[in-house]
Amino acid sequence: MTQEDYKIVKAFMKDDFFKSEPLWQADGETSDYPQNAKYHLSMIAQGTCLVALDESNGGRLVGFVLAGAQYLEDIEKHRMEADVMEKNVLGSRKRSTPTLLVWILR
Repeated sequence: MTQEDYKIVKAFMKDDFFKSEPLWQADGETSDYPQNAKYHLSMIAQGTCLVALDESNGGRLVGFVLAGAQYLEDIEKHRMEADVMEKNVLGSRKRSTPTLLVWILR
């Protein structure tokens, strides 16, 4: 996945994913958090993300993987971030994107 591909993925996530994904709905959330784009772009820079486009259908997005490397030293950083987050049904108000997000479209 390139940063250019991410524009397509981000639009899909905004228009479809956040409005239909059950965990986001359980919390009453229907939109992305601005800090997610920075995090997603950092994963893309690692070279760990994939995108599948249907070239025979105008480059239609058919799937993607947002994945990033995590290291042992990240555990304490994430624990400290979680300690200061506002609690909600999923545990915190401020969300961070999962380290691995796979979405296959039909």
